[in-house]
Amino acid sequence: MEKRILLTVIILFVCTSSLFAARSAYAGADAATQATFENLKEGQTLVDFRTAKTGVYNSIYFDPAKVIQEFVQTNGEKPILDYALGLYYSDVLRRYSGRWLISDEELVSNTITYLTKAYENDCWDSWSMSELAYAYMKRGEYDIWAGKSKCPAVYHTGIL
Repeated sequence: MEKRILLTVIILFVCTSSLFAARSAYAGADAATQATFENLKEGQTLVDFRTAKTGVYNSIYFDPAKVIQEFVQTNGEKPILDYALGLYYSDVLRRYSGRWLISDEELVSNTITYLTKAYENDCWDSWSMSELAYAYMKRGEYDIWAGKSKCPAVYHTGIL
């Protein structure tokens, strides 16, 4: 429980600083425009609607993984961040399989990489071990069920 609280605080700190920077892109926008709901006209796209009044549309590209990786480059490795990234990639894989910016194979590989690093630094729980086992299964490494895998989830979740 303490790890999840610490994880939440760290993630909020790292991501909030990036969100403040992204939000400044909208500082000059008309507040009334941001708070209104309107139906699009026939044939009108969302981009057309957003650029109709000012001619400018700033989108925010926010990549939590990139934010955390930049934080690690500046501040050094933190096992809780490996834990967070592993769970992030696993969550993306479960929710958006086949419909994300990177392939499912990369999502699985990143899940395994980061959750294994977190485990090796004693930053794990049953949830992360379950997600790690799921990633190995998605990779097609079914030998975890036979006890022949390097997957640490086998030893800590009661699979065997």
